[in-house]
Amino acid sequence: MGLFHEFFGNPLKRAEREKQAQREQEPPPTRPPCFGPFELAGAIARSSSDEFRLGQANMWTEVHHMKDAGSFQTMRLRDGIFVFVSVGLATVKVFVTPNLRDAARYVEVKEFTLPNAHSRLRLPHRSRHAEDLLLLDRVRRAISWPNSADELATSLCTMGSRLPLDTSEEQPKMSSIAHEAIQTAREKLGLQGREAPPRPGSALDRTLEVTAQLIVNFCRELGAYNNCPPTAKTSDQKILEIYSLINTAFQEAARRRGEQIPIPAELINRIVSGFLQMYEKMGESFMREHLRYEIDKYMREGLRPDYKRPLPFFSDSASSPRNRP
Repeated sequence: MGLFHEFFGNPLKRAEREKQAQREQEPPPTRPPCFGPFELAGAIARSSSDEFRLGQANMWTEVHHMKDAGSFQTMRLRDGIFVFVSVGLATVKVFVTPNLRDAARYVEVKEFTLPNAHSRLRLPHRSRHAEDLLLLDRVRRAISWPNSADELATSLCTMGSRLPLDTSEEQPKMSSIAHEAIQTAREKLGLQGREAPPRPGSALDRTLEVTAQLIVNFCRELGAYNNCPPTAKTSDQKILEIYSLINTAFQEAARRRGEQIPIPAELINRIVSGFLQMYEKMGESFMREHLRYEIDKYMREGLRPDYKRPLPFFSDSASSPRNRP
């Protein structure tokens, strides 16, 4: 027996070794699609993260509460634009932006006023945040699932300045006045386009040509100075068209609002600059819908504080356009 083992080894151990070698050569069995408790918790956490949700179209993030302020929620549209809804003490605001990290690129497209601002101030943080959840839910229902910023602006512009507590609630009168002001501005621009053009070479013709060129040069230099639109994507003719529309619409709204003095040109220039940027970044349809919103807001509250700030363009140097003849 000892000699047999010496030449052939223990047959039981040899069979065991052969089975082990066979098992090592076989592919590992496929794991059944089940998760342990920790893996399941990790998967849920990943799917609830802002990074995951903003990577999908039309998926809202979780609501974020700020301790001493309000709440906010974000969604990415199919065209890549982000919707940012912020609940404050007295208002709920809806913004759109192509870049969530760049605060300068946020554009306010809607503001809802809250009638219970004073009572909200006295609420403890938990109660106020619970109320914020209800307000955000109403905004989400009002926004629905737009595919683009244009669709979002269109649906929001049909709404009033207060959150829809009741579907039968009438739209405030200001929205119709804003619509009339823009319509009047378009009609005025249309009438101007149908008037007989000045005689070529006449003093009026030269004046209009110089004025138009000054407007275009100013807008382009302002954009170059701030590294923002209008760029070469926008033609000179389009710059003049947008400038004329914005100027005429706001001046008509000022007249309807009972203002005794027209809006100064420096403020109009700042307003136009914002709309030229919006035209290149968001498109003409969105720009026109947003104009309606801005006129509506101006009719109710007056000019925004942002519009009253001096343009970040002029200096005391001799090269400044303000100091040019």
